[in-house]
Amino acid sequence: MKEQAFLHSLIDQFYLFREAQPSKQEFSLAEFGDFLKNHQQPDEVAKREISGGEEKWVEEKYESVQTDITVLISLMYRYAKMYIKKALKDSPIQTVDEFGFLITLLTYPSLSKTALINKNLVEKTSGADIIKRLIKLELMEELEDKEDKRSVHVKITEKGKYLLYVLLPEMQKVSTIVAGDLSNEEQQRLLNILRKLDHFHNDIFVNKRNVGLDELVGRAIN
Repeated sequence: MKEQAFLHSLIDQFYLFREAQPSKQEFSLAEFGDFLKNHQQPDEVAKREISGGEEKWVEEKYESVQTDITVLISLMYRYAKMYIKKALKDSPIQTVDEFGFLITLLTYPSLSKTALINKNLVEKTSGADIIKRLIKLELMEELEDKEDKRSVHVKITEKGKYLLYVLLPEMQKVSTIVAGDLSNEEQQRLLNILRKLDHFHNDIFVNKRNVGLDELVGRAIN
């Protein structure tokens, strides 16, 4: 933006700032700076076209901001999965779920198998298979629950801790790559948004997993 156009834009923003608080008589640069930070729209990023252009009615009827969010979150998972595969290529574990189970256990003395599976948002059958593999690899071990004989706890082994010690620097590289070219401020904003979404969806996963889509749509903010 050229200097003159920039100054005109700045003046326009000041008038909006003043109109937002008509009774105020004095202003500070700090307050104006906060206003600009909170009200400026980010530069629009061009959409990467995936569609081939056929059957336009699908895009016309169903394309929306929510649809784009869903597609982009799904794509981000695939990108992250590709980088994680590179980080784990020389490791006895091969999936992000196996890594997630171990890193979760590292922060607890032990957990019941059910609690470990639920914390990692994995279906019961798949979670049980992951635990079996990690026990077979001697990265995790079973413990009897003295208070509840029906519950079996698991804990990470010293071998599992050492493996994480080796893998964590590589996984940190993955985190850096996934964050891409976002500025520190953009990363923090995205983190806050994702945390908000996590609270929304985790409640559904834990407490309303069997509720139908029509009812869940009513819980979403439109």
